[in-house]
Amino acid sequence: MAKKLLSITSRPSTSRTSQPKSTSTSSEPVMTNDQLNQVVEAIIAGKYSWACVLVLRFYGYNPLHYIPYRTYNRLIKENRQAGNHPVGKTPVSQSQVVSKV
Repeated sequence: MAKKLLSITSRPSTSRTSQPKSTSTSSEPVMTNDQLNQVVEAIIAGKYSWACVLVLRFYGYNPLHYIPYRTYNRLIKENRQAGNHPVGKTPVSQSQVVSKV
């Protein structure tokens, strides 16, 4: 797989209330090549939901604001077993989850 991947250099504008951690508008890449490769590998493997989680994380968003907790939890469990969680990113702990009681 010697294809050269294009780097993503700008953030899309969003009307959501949850803003990314960094809002710089410079031409610096949003994702590293390793992160982009993880997203591409997930897409190639047919794991589209996991690719969405990765993109949200890499852009600085909390996936739980966009994906139901049960779905997110299942994706984390499935990809933790395969060892596919991104380097330097730990799954959301129970203390970070808002209870829906």
